[in-house]
Amino acid sequence: MDNQQEISDQGLFETKAGFREYMQMSKLRLTSLVVVTAVIGYFIAIVKTFAQFDLGQFIGLILGGFLLTASSNTLNQIIEKDSDKLMSRTQNRPLATNRATVTESLVFAFITGITSLLILGLALNATAAFLGLASLIFYAFLYTPLKKMSPIAVFVGAFPGAVPPMLGYVGATGQMSFEAVMIFGIQFFWQFPHFWSLAWVLHDDYQKAGYFMLPSRQGKSKKSAFQIWWYTLIMTVMSLVPYFIKFSGIVYLITAVVCGTIMMWYGRNLFKTLDDKDARKLMFASFLYIPIILLAMLF
Repeated sequence: MDNQQEISDQGLFETKAGFREYMQMSKLRLTSLVVVTAVIGYFIAIVKTFAQFDLGQFIGLILGGFLLTASSNTLNQIIEKDSDKLMSRTQNRPLATNRATVTESLVFAFITGITSLLILGLALNATAAFLGLASLIFYAFLYTPLKKMSPIAVFVGAFPGAVPPMLGYVGATGQMSFEAVMIFGIQFFWQFPHFWSLAWVLHDDYQKAGYFMLPSRQGKSKKSAFQIWWYTLIMTVMSLVPYFIKFSGIVYLITAVVCGTIMMWYGRNLFKTLDDKDARKLMFASFLYIPIILLAMLF
């Protein structure tokens, strides 16, 4: 304990574990997934609008997207520091274990946040920077505190969660178009079966910290399961729009129908059984769904 306190007092810049701790606060794997979806959105715009590929723009999207997500995740962990100590899956985070101080984390979040917005604005365009700022505010200062107040937090959190591919598209085209909003809409409705299936599996852990993450306050109930299935249906219908407006072709349509049917099947099974095993299947299917859909739209 004394050694741990000493590390905290010294500051992360003076410890060997400093870089690792900052990467943990950034949630490296999640951040990487966000950047990948933004990059796919960028290339979709390049292919569909015949925009010219710009290497500086492309690097700016990757770097700006990474730093923006790192800032958002760090702010989230600063706000939830005490709650993280109560949950099994978060109790070893740097702030929860005092391996990082709040002051150092705030400085890190501020630097990465400001730098990301400057990069997005200069390398891409003002609209991309605005989307980045809105995403950070929604995630850190609206979604995060709402998690202890109401299940509506997931709805609010779906907005920043759906921004990355739209940000990539807008970054390439420089304007907010119907196509950009359509891509946003697909990922927006995907957030619900994705996150609620995760919340179902982790429900008991979330309850330790007083989080209301499932759509019904009754918890793992038929009501919650039905809403999960219903939003999976909406997501599937939304995914068909690109084909019907001639934005994508028959291969995309087949992919969207097959992937959506699989998701709805798993959602139906969860409604029938209310079993964690079926929630876990839906959760893993959702991890694969969005990159497959976006790649099918691209190719």
